[in-house]
Amino acid sequence: MPMLHIYRAADLHTSALLKSRASEVGFEVLASEVCFNIEATAELSADDQTKLQYLLQETFEPQNCSAKPFVSAKGDGDSILEVAPRQQFTSAWSTNAVSICSAMGLVQIT
Repeated sequence: MPMLHIYRAADLHTSALLKSRASEVGFEVLASEVCFNIEATAELSADDQTKLQYLLQETFEPQNCSAKPFVSAKGDGDSILEVAPRQQFTSAWSTNAVSICSAMGLVQIT
């Protein structure tokens, strides 16, 4: 089954609390993004990819949503830390998102 990744730029890195907690463990938070990991039973057509992108992007900032990540390491000493639930974890948000995809005709999204 294909695993799709859609990225959305986020401003989580501007949180004073997050910066403080990261500093306590030796990290500096420079940027942030949200990654949607989407499982599909088959490859999506171009039309279906457009529907999925529309569903996940911000209404007034579509340029902040992409199939390519916004955050990347800039130098040799840079690291990227990803924080997320396990991919096998199904949340209420995930269940609702799959239902919405189904209603939009994206039946390949599981």
